[in-house]
Amino acid sequence: MVRARRLAFASLIMIAVNVPWLVVSWLVGLAAMALVGAREGQLLTEYGAGGWVAWALMLAFMTVPSVAGVVLGVRARRVGERRLSTAGIVANAVVGVGWVVLSAVQVIA
Repeated sequence: MVRARRLAFASLIMIAVNVPWLVVSWLVGLAAMALVGAREGQLLTEYGAGGWVAWALMLAFMTVPSVAGVVLGVRARRVGERRLSTAGIVANAVVGVGWVVLSAVQVIA
């Protein structure tokens, strides 16, 4: 039961990890923009196939903490922690989907 609770807390902590991960993602995004030759304020997707690949990789990179939080929550649920693991799964899924939706809206708009 202790292991399940630790996994559930680790899942919930991954929500807080998203804040510093945002800074890391921003730096990786700047590197990706420099790689394709984009200037600040321009979208990566304006640079053809290479820009779309960079955007997709950037989106995958941004969702790493959320996916890890969901995985930890599922593991905690399988071991026996129901309440906290469900909270971790739902919260991390909402944050991860939020990243994807915000990125898609930015590309579409």
